[in-house]
Amino acid sequence: MSTENLKDTSEMETEVLIGETSEAETQVLVEEKTEEKTEEKSEGFSDVSEENKEPEKSEEENKESEAPQEENKESENSQEESKDPENSEESKEPEKSEDTKFEEKVEEKVEEKIEEPAPIKIELPQDESKGKKIYSWLLEGEKASFPFVMGGGLLVFLAFLIDTIAGYGNTAEVELGGILPASALLKYMGMLSMALMVPILAGYIAKAIAGKEALAVGIVGGFFAYSGNALIDAMSFTGKELFDKSDLGAFNQFIAGFAFEQSKGGVTVSGFLGGILAGFIAGFLILGLKKACENMSDSMESVKTIIIYPIVGIVVISLVMCFIVNPVTAFVNQSMLDAVTSLAEAGMLSVLGLLLGAMVAVDMGGAFSKAAYTFGIGMLGTAATYMKNGVKIDDPKVQTCYMIMAAIMVGSMVPSFGIAVSTWIFRNKFTAEERAASIPSGIMGISSLMEGSIPYAIADPLRVISSSVLGAGVAGLLSMLFKCTITVPVGGIFTLASVGNIGLFIVAWLIGSAITCVTLGFMKREVEENVN
Repeated sequence: MSTENLKDTSEMETEVLIGETSEAETQVLVEEKTEEKTEEKSEGFSDVSEENKEPEKSEEENKESEAPQEENKESENSQEESKDPENSEESKEPEKSEDTKFEEKVEEKVEEKIEEPAPIKIELPQDESKGKKIYSWLLEGEKASFPFVMGGGLLVFLAFLIDTIAGYGNTAEVELGGILPASALLKYMGMLSMALMVPILAGYIAKAIAGKEALAVGIVGGFFAYSGNALIDAMSFTGKELFDKSDLGAFNQFIAGFAFEQSKGGVTVSGFLGGILAGFIAGFLILGLKKACENMSDSMESVKTIIIYPIVGIVVISLVMCFIVNPVTAFVNQSMLDAVTSLAEAGMLSVLGLLLGAMVAVDMGGAFSKAAYTFGIGMLGTAATYMKNGVKIDDPKVQTCYMIMAAIMVGSMVPSFGIAVSTWIFRNKFTAEERAASIPSGIMGISSLMEGSIPYAIADPLRVISSSVLGAGVAGLLSMLFKCTITVPVGGIFTLASVGNIGLFIVAWLIGSAITCVTLGFMKREVEENVN
């Protein structure tokens, strides 16, 4: 290419570079020039490799090739001498023009981009906050226990439905769902399935914390939470002596007094809240055992997983549940039972209705709800005693007993149904799985089965439990004010024939459910999968 052509090309490039010199345009030019330089370099490398592959030339050919090179050097020197004097003067000036500075800036950036490789950025995963870790552990337990609740709950619903269709919905002598053989079988299957919910919940929480080694330990702890301690009345010994009247001794008396459920000491069933606690205890227990055994040789790995972790873990979690968690649960249960009894004796029926309705929604089958239900069953027994002694069914004393049971039953219908409706109205506040489970949950709600709300409570305990307690408490209060009654120990739509003031009972239920629905919808945050 001639000198004039080279000059024209450089002038054209300069014109392109002149103009608005914003950072964005500079970057674009740098990218374009970089690609050009890179292509030129790659072409240069390929040319060099091809020249290296050429055969060696003879001495005569070398001399012939050197001659034109010398001529080219002489012509280049002459061209340099014949340059315009004005250009030479400009090159001597200390200050460069703005266009030249811009062009040099672009060239410098191009050279830097070619010579220096771009830094490799490695984004390390940020540590999850403690709250997110706890939430993820709870979700693992919820997902694993979810099918047991929904499948079992629907089977119990079918059992109630069969007895009701057969005309036994208003029967007080036998519990609904166990009258016909078909319904009794379905109810047994459903109750057995739901009985597995708390142990599986605890086991998978423990597994999420410490791995598969913690699964069995968590399940055992969950069984203690669901079933409570063994009844001392079913044992061959009492609290002080053996079957042969010999003294137990101080140590055995201590075990008999704390590790067994006493006949007058409250129910030791802690429900799903106790199951959550058992799962966390089991998980961190196994983490501690792993830390203690980390220096053992690899040959002892099977010993650790088969002997140390399960045996030590199961023994420790069983002792913790029997001597600490369940006795505390019994104390709470008995305290609440004494409190509601005192309110009933004082005639504070409105406050009693509010308290009973709220109690059934606190732990959904645990110490609080067991206390409320036990009190209600006791009131039905008291009403039966009154009538055996000649008191009529419309007597205020008998009616008060039935009003107490109605407040308990209407409260138990609120959580599952109110949460189900909330998933339909506030769809962006719930996951796809939670929305899909709303229909079974709603069915369990109208059947007075609170287990339908437990999966939601596991995933978001504070918001779900607080909104459920508020709605159920208001429903219990309204039921008591409306003087609604129930004469059987079962709630739900299948026992509506045994409900006194049925219209107002339904009103109280719907208002309580609406409060739970709206409160939960406003309290919950939008889930991440529904954002955007």
